Amino acid sequence: MTRPKLDILMVEDSNFDFRWVAKELDEGRIDFSMHHAETLEDAGRMYRKCGGRIDLVLLDLNLPDSMGIDTLRDMLDISGNIPILVLTGDDCDETAIAAADLGAQDYLVKDHKSGALLRKAILFAMSRQRVTDELRKNVDILARANQLDAMTGIYNRRKFDEELLSSWEVFKQCGEVSTLLLIDLDHFHDINEKYGHLAGDAILRSTAVTIASRLRQQDCVFRYGGEEFCVLLPKTSLREGWRLAEKIRLCIEDDRVRFDHQTIRVTSSIGVASTEPTYSCADDFFRAADQALYRAKSTTRNLVVTSDSMEPLESLIAR
Repeated sequence: MTRPKLDILMVEDSNFDFRWVAKELDEGRIDFSMHHAETLEDAGRMYRKCGGRIDLVLLDLNLPDSMGIDTLRDMLDISGNIPILVLTGDDCDETAIAAADLGAQDYLVKDHKSGALLRKAILFAMSRQRVTDELRKNVDILARANQLDAMTGIYNRRKFDEELLSSWEVFKQCGEVSTLLLIDLDHFHDINEKYGHLAGDAILRSTAVTIASRLRQQDCVFRYGGEEFCVLLPKTSLREGWRLAEKIRLCIEDDRVRFDHQTIRVTSSIGVASTEPTYSCADDFFRAADQALYRAKSTTRNLVVTSDSMEPLESLIAR
């Protein structure tokens, strides 16, 4: 199998050692491009200039502007997840162990340098990095899947709990107001009984799309459970939240879901609350929206109700 070309950044103040490495790699038939930095400062500048194309760093620990294990620590800050192979004159077991603990892929001593050993170390480092990248990608996929609702594809309750707490912490720290919408589909049990659960599933997916289509980029929609959805609106007042909730309510009401040659109509009740200094925790914030939703469902349904019962809805509409 043909190996891909490697972009290698060698951080080394000795031109002799740089030429030796280039010669050994060339003789080993490794397809590579070499970038040479003589100081840690130059390495950072060159890494940024290369735009993240670097595949591997060969690092001497003793440079004109950095000495010892701190050189590796600083290079790791610069290179992120790029594998680093230490090639140094410091033949010290403690330093080698410390380098491995920090995340160096290998530790080679210049006095013992061998072209075959160097080439093997580079190939092993790249192989390990490919495995690590694949594992990291799979972990990211699993982490994201763990945040999504399997039915609708939007965020789930677990993710909502995290974001609700985050929005409350932001409000406590800097006073940035967020608004929460709790959306419940009216008489959903009756729809399931009449049309079947597959039809109910189709309505849930359609409702998720309808809600998401009305939101800004910074807003988030979640399926809380059953037929209930949550929407978190950062930097949004109660009045602005009510207006958006009313638009969502009308869109849901106007939707016609086609399923098995039938057209199904659904409405929703929505409770709206904003972060308030009188709340002691994120649960109070959620409870205020939940109580507003309860009032909407216990009156006419297909209605938006805010947590501020002292302010008539007509005053919100007029503004």
